[in-house]
Amino acid sequence: MPTGPIAAVAVLAGAGLLLEIALTRLLSLVYLSPFVYVLLAVAVLGLGLGAAAATALPGTRTRAAAAASAALGALSVPLVAVLLLQIATVDLQGLALALCLLPFALVGHALATTFALHAGAAPRLYLADLLGAAVGALASVALLDLLGGTGAVLAAGVLVALASVLLAPRSYRGAAAVVGLTTAGLLAWQASGAGIQPPLARLATTKPLVQELRNGAVPVAHAWDALGRSDLVRRPNGSLYLYLDGGAGSLVPDTSRPTTYLHDVGAYAYAVAQPSSVFVIGPGGGLDVALAEAFAVPQITAVELNAAGVRLATEATRRGWVAGTPAYDGASLHIDEGRSFLRRQSARYDLILLSQVVTDAAEARSYALVENGVYTVEAFRDDLAHLAPGGALALKLYDEVTLTRALTTAIAALQSSGMSQADALHHTLAVLDTRSGRPIPLLMVFDHALGADEATAYGQLAVRAGLRVLYLPGLVENPPLDALSAGRTHLEDLEAASGGVDIAPTHDDRPFFFRFEPGLPPELAWLLRGLGVLTLIAAVLLVLRQRRRRGPARLAPLLFTALGAGFMLIEVGALQRLRLYLGHPTLTLAVGLAALLVGAGLGSGWAGRARGGVRRDLRLAALAALLAAGLGLAWSAGYPLWSQASLAWPTAARALLAGLTLVVLALPMGMPFPMTLRAVGLQGEGEVALGWAVNGLAAVLGSTAATTIALLAGFGWVHAAGAATYLLAALAAWAMTGAAPGPAGATSAND
Repeated sequence: MPTGPIAAVAVLAGAGLLLEIALTRLLSLVYLSPFVYVLLAVAVLGLGLGAAAATALPGTRTRAAAAASAALGALSVPLVAVLLLQIATVDLQGLALALCLLPFALVGHALATTFALHAGAAPRLYLADLLGAAVGALASVALLDLLGGTGAVLAAGVLVALASVLLAPRSYRGAAAVVGLTTAGLLAWQASGAGIQPPLARLATTKPLVQELRNGAVPVAHAWDALGRSDLVRRPNGSLYLYLDGGAGSLVPDTSRPTTYLHDVGAYAYAVAQPSSVFVIGPGGGLDVALAEAFAVPQITAVELNAAGVRLATEATRRGWVAGTPAYDGASLHIDEGRSFLRRQSARYDLILLSQVVTDAAEARSYALVENGVYTVEAFRDDLAHLAPGGALALKLYDEVTLTRALTTAIAALQSSGMSQADALHHTLAVLDTRSGRPIPLLMVFDHALGADEATAYGQLAVRAGLRVLYLPGLVENPPLDALSAGRTHLEDLEAASGGVDIAPTHDDRPFFFRFEPGLPPELAWLLRGLGVLTLIAAVLLVLRQRRRRGPARLAPLLFTALGAGFMLIEVGALQRLRLYLGHPTLTLAVGLAALLVGAGLGSGWAGRARGGVRRDLRLAALAALLAAGLGLAWSAGYPLWSQASLAWPTAARALLAGLTLVVLALPMGMPFPMTLRAVGLQGEGEVALGWAVNGLAAVLGSTAATTIALLAGFGWVHAAGAATYLLAALAAWAMTGAAPGPAGATSAND
């Protein structure tokens, strides 16, 4: 077959994944992360809807129509980017959902049409599709660092325009080239700094940065990277604050005047611990490092995810935006995920400090944000294991409910070492800073039970600092903690009396620390209802359509559904586990997605070499799906062993090992879909477009199901659900072989 369609499919797939990741970054700036999750789920649903249009409208299944869809998709990308930013100022969420669908639907139509026109080459095309998407995943990191969220979105539009040129018949290539030049010009305009700018001060969201700007804060500088956008603003009182995606904020300290920040409640942790070594997770603008320097701590290790934010905070002092020297100058700074970095160290520290660790930055294909991983029972066990004798873990939190959940989680972590809940509580203290407008709690967890003299001294320190003591063993034990301390009640009683607020300890398997409402979040419940209605409508239409079909095509929708959902279930489960192993969420997404896609692509390419007719294709699909189910369970069971054994390896070596395991896992996952497309393609190109439509809808269902299962039962069950879904796919493929033609009808469609 000609190379043009193969190249076009690769470019379209790479552009689609780049657009998804770049939109995640852009939308995370202007919307809250739960709604971004819904937006992106609906957007990716557009791929299936575009394929559905190709199925329902046979007249659009032409090369010219595919090129036209790609051209319109390319033009829609910058238009959608502008409109999404503008409607975020008036909170038209329904319109935002519809807009997100548009470019993906056009790309989906172009992809499905190209596959339908070349059904016999489906394995080769699917190989190109998956490898192109893998390149898009890897390129997204560099493009976000280089161009920012908006620029990366526009770069995706340029790629879609390139696909239009590759697909266009000779007579249409001039028009496609004009579209390409237009999108390239818009990208150059954006890169010059004069392009699309988010109207931050006018956004309808409740993000802290928006409120700051409305209250008179002045923008100073901003920077993008693959984690998000960092904004530096000057408050009316002259202080400099750093924000990530408009949500997580931190002070950039004036180190020439320590008195301006020594009143922070985090200073109490230093006064109590008197550390000679401190490990700070998520120091943001550098306040916690500056506090360590003010207390003359000789050994300061700081781990921060936000590289762009660190650059801005350092640049702020060097450019004179804030006085003093950069707070990070006195620390050993590492750009990484704090817990992942700590687990790879053998050193022990007198104080481990988590100061309001939060990003509130949405992540592609994930509902559990990266900060949840530092607030689990297993995370607290990791922290306590890295304390020097007499050391302490300190957590600066947000409010009463985060303090309560952190306390129950800490007690559960201590209890796992064999002590009772009452004894565990004696290892803790809690104070509240009421000196500012918003009360801020601090929880400290010690490696030993506090004696009477020690508790008295810490209480006196709190009083002198102007802090309110909430809990101090033997001295201040208010209800209901007094009964827990005396052993008369248990954590379960505390949780039952919480008034419908979920304060139960969080674990790595269900790391949703900031979800306090029992059951499903309203955004996810809304998405599930919408997908349920759409699935019901699709199911009815499919039943009516398939009753008129004969041969393998009759059961094909069931197989395509299982394959789409199963792939996403295993993908989401694997990415969640790898995040703690690899550390940085961007590295995890890029390496994890690329490895899965490369593995699946290689599987597709290998399977495509097998020739023997429809029945052979379907048998191979059944065996591959069965192998995928087994490997999914094996990968999940083996992950704790190989990840722990290689935890201390360099980042590149760990990424390589993780990538290799995912490539092996994904090899059979990439085989059934193209083999089935080739098999049903013999019964008409419409069956191929239908396969794409069903698979696209099922992928969104699988991603949403993975999140739902994780919230209700834990990520351990997500892999099991993925394996079960692939087992269903194997059964469906095997059942289809009974309706397949024998050797006499085993010819392949021509390209």
